[in-house]
Amino acid sequence: HSPRERHELFFGRTWSAIVAASWAELQRTVHGAELESLLIPVLEHVYGKGLVEATGGRGEKGADIMVTTVGPRGLRFRTAIQVKMHDGTTSDERIVAQLAQAHRERNAQAGVLLTTAEELSPSLEAKLEELAAELDIDIQAWTRDDIVHILLDYLMNRRAGPDTHSSSIPPLV
Repeated sequence: HSPRERHELFFGRTWSAIVAASWAELQRTVHGAELESLLIPVLEHVYGKGLVEATGGRGEKGADIMVTTVGPRGLRFRTAIQVKMHDGTTSDERIVAQLAQAHRERNAQAGVLLTTAEELSPSLEAKLEELAAELDIDIQAWTRDDIVHILLDYLMNRRAGPDTHSSSIPPLV
């Protein structure tokens, strides 16, 4: 192997090991609705100056988390996030109805299915695409690998401390 190939192999294996360890720790320690509360600071990091609110539970109205961002001249934009703990491939089409409800009852202008599943079934992907077209909004699905990547990005920025990152996230203690 050339030096470049050895470097790529090293970094690829290291990244895979970090992702696997992060996922294993998440599975071992976080259960059910705990994932929603864990995601609040992570999503605050993702959305920057947006307001991230936990709305899950009995009166969730289709969204476990609502994010309100403010654009130019105070224009508000609301994203509904539905969090699901699933394994393997998820085909839970109830999510479609929940995101539609969040659009109606929470004035969501975008939706995110954030799932611990590795992938979505083709039928669920199609239903989400249909809903996005019907409501004329963006809907994304973030799967296990996406969750791990945003979690690792959050952790790396927390480690860097407040002087090297523009967010107000306190450093680890």
